[in-house]
Amino acid sequence: MSEKLDQKKRLEAFVLRVWSLSKRKEPVVVRLNNEKVFECDVGKLLTLGNGKLSIDLGQLGLKTKGDLIGMAGFFYNPKIFWGETVENVARSWDWVLERISPDAEHFKTILEAEAILEFLSSGVEEGLLFYLFSLVVDLHELDSLDVDVSPKISELRSQTKGHLRKYEKLRQKNKVQSLVGIGHLRRYMADLSSECRLARLSKEYGYEVRLGKHPDLTVNDTGIEAKRVRGKPLLHEADHVSVSDLSNAIKRGVRQRADVIAIQVSSLQKRKVKDFRTVWTGSDTLRNALKTALAFKNEGRCVLLFCGTNKGYFGRVVLLK
Repeated sequence: MSEKLDQKKRLEAFVLRVWSLSKRKEPVVVRLNNEKVFECDVGKLLTLGNGKLSIDLGQLGLKTKGDLIGMAGFFYNPKIFWGETVENVARSWDWVLERISPDAEHFKTILEAEAILEFLSSGVEEGLLFYLFSLVVDLHELDSLDVDVSPKISELRSQTKGHLRKYEKLRQKNKVQSLVGIGHLRRYMADLSSECRLARLSKEYGYEVRLGKHPDLTVNDTGIEAKRVRGKPLLHEADHVSVSDLSNAIKRGVRQRADVIAIQVSSLQKRKVKDFRTVWTGSDTLRNALKTALAFKNEGRCVLLFCGTNKGYFGRVVLLK
């Protein structure tokens, strides 16, 4: 009974949010340090009539809005995912899309629809497009650094095709409950974007880098499984990682038996980790923290936490007892 009530409340909140957004005249804007980093104008795509919701995506694909780039009514400052300029993001997007999707229009339709549905479901930007843009920028850059990105391109192609099939099955049920908050592609993109960000940073630090599936990447012959704690990417300055979130990410890495488990987090603060006894080293630049983690690789219980800030990337090594 409680599950049905919860579902009813979520559906009521969804309907109320759709109604409110469809009436909104001004976009939602997020600023960090007085610089616009995100703008959401999804309301312009929504139409309510006769109890039915229509979403008009218009022309599919990337769009620019001043110095922001995005799709489906979501626009981002390229600097927040190392894209630097809208032109660079567009080049990276075209380069990756050409390699992963024989049906580009279908892929873009599903991608944009899911981004909007997640936003309507939760009321916040969930990060699907943020993670994707970060990923394509890093893949393109890794290729220019002579790293073989074909394992990740192949994995991305397989995952997106599988997701499209799953999405189509849900869509054919024609039930809002089936589509709201599915989030499968976002969760996958979150981890994959962290894998490629760590690979790019490691290569720029001068290490030999190879990409794979298990482990996610190899840095100087050390196998690393990379994960990402689920946070709100555009609000990471104020976002705090819960004990269970970090514990779950570590457990996923431990099961894959890599030399090092790397987890991208929103905060390097010391905290308890549920179900694990830990020894925390001090925080440092990511370059130095990665060097420390590689030195502990034979321990098999080494976790490298890493975090991006406006001052660069920092890391902290945690040893599991």
